[in-house]
Amino acid sequence: MSHRRRGLLTGALATLSLLAIAPAALATTASVRIVGDGVGAGPVTVDTTSGTFGPDSCPRDSAGGAIDQAVGGNWDQKAFASTILGESHTYVDSDYWNFWINDTYSQAGICSYTVQPGDRILMLVQRDSATSMPTVFPLTLAVASTVSAGVPFTLTVREQRTDGTTTTPTPVAGATVSGGGQSALTDAAGHATLTFPTSGAVTLTASKAGDVASDPATTSVVTLAANGPAGPSPLPCAGMTDGHDGVCGTVDRDPPTSTITGIRDGQRFTAAKAPRTLQASVSERSGLLAVKLRLTRTDGRHCTYFSGGAERFKLGRQGRCGASNGFWFGVGASRDTSYLLPSKLPRGRYVLDVEAIDKAHNRDAARRRGVNRVVFHVA
Repeated sequence: MSHRRRGLLTGALATLSLLAIAPAALATTASVRIVGDGVGAGPVTVDTTSGTFGPDSCPRDSAGGAIDQAVGGNWDQKAFASTILGESHTYVDSDYWNFWINDTYSQAGICSYTVQPGDRILMLVQRDSATSMPTVFPLTLAVASTVSAGVPFTLTVREQRTDGTTTTPTPVAGATVSGGGQSALTDAAGHATLTFPTSGAVTLTASKAGDVASDPATTSVVTLAANGPAGPSPLPCAGMTDGHDGVCGTVDRDPPTSTITGIRDGQRFTAAKAPRTLQASVSERSGLLAVKLRLTRTDGRHCTYFSGGAERFKLGRQGRCGASNGFWFGVGASRDTSYLLPSKLPRGRYVLDVEAIDKAHNRDAARRRGVNRVVFHVA
C-alpha cells in the first residue's frame, strides 16, 4: 500500500439475518510485524476471523484484519492507514505506512488482500524520493536450519528492492548479521560467514542503516561425531525449506522453474472453449515462498489486466499496453497451481505470466516464451 494506491475493498456488508445463519469462517494463521520510526511490534502470530470492522468496513480476513489483531485495535483502522500504534505518517515528509506481503511490495491494499496460510505481513514507514520512488527496503536473511558447531558456514542477506511495481531481491554489502554472541558483515555478494563454537539454538537477524531489519531466523547448532579422516559428514538441512541446498551452509542461488500448463503458447480458442482455469507447475529445491500470476488482455480498444483482488479486468497503468503494465497477484505457494477465473475469458489477445519465488528468495524473473509466458487468443 502506498500513498498512490488506495486498497480496494473486497466485500460488501451482509444483512444481519444472513450473518446470523452464516457458518463461521475458518481461521487463517499469519504473522504480522510493524516497523515504525519509534514504535514497533512483532512478529506476532494471529488467526484471522470473519466479519468487517472500521470506517472502511475492512474484512477481518484481510491483511488489515491481521494488523488489527496484532496491535490490539491501536490504529486508525482505515484501508489507507495513516496512524499505527500512535505514530502517524501523512506524507508531510514523503512518508507513509507501506504494506509488504511475504517480502514483496504489495500491489494490493491492506483491506483488499485476503490473508493466506503462513503469510508474513509487514507494515513499514516508506519514504519516497523526489521522483516518487520507494527508498526504504526490508532485508531478508537466508540461513541453514542446522549447522555444525565449530565449522564456518555462509549465509546470505538480500535487500528487497522495489520500484513500486516489481520487487527484486538484491545482495547487499555492509549489512550486519548478529546472534549467539557472534556478528559479521556481508560482502558485495551479500555473504557473511559465522562460526558458533558450541551447540544450541541461535537466533540471527540482519540489519543495515536505512533498511528494515530482517525477520529473526533461527538455526540449530549441533555437534557431530567424527566420521573417519574426513571429519564430520555434511549435515542435511531438515526438509530443505529454509532456502538452502542439501548441505548446510550452502545457499541455494538457483531460481525455481515455473511452467504454464493447460494453455499452449500461440493457442487459439473459440468463445465456447475459452479457458477459465489458469494452471502452472513449479520445480524448485528450497521450498516455495510464493507463486504469482499476471494476465493482461488487448481487445483492440483497451489494454487491461486481471486484478486478483477485484477479480475482474482493469485498465493498465495509464491505459498503456504491454504485459509490464499489468499487476501480479498471488495464488499461494503450491508447486502445482490452479486458479479459477470468475468466468470464461472474453474475446481478446492475452499474455499469461507465472513467477515463483523460493525460500532463498530466488525468483524466475526472466520471461521465457512458451515456458513461464504464453500468448494466446480468444476469438
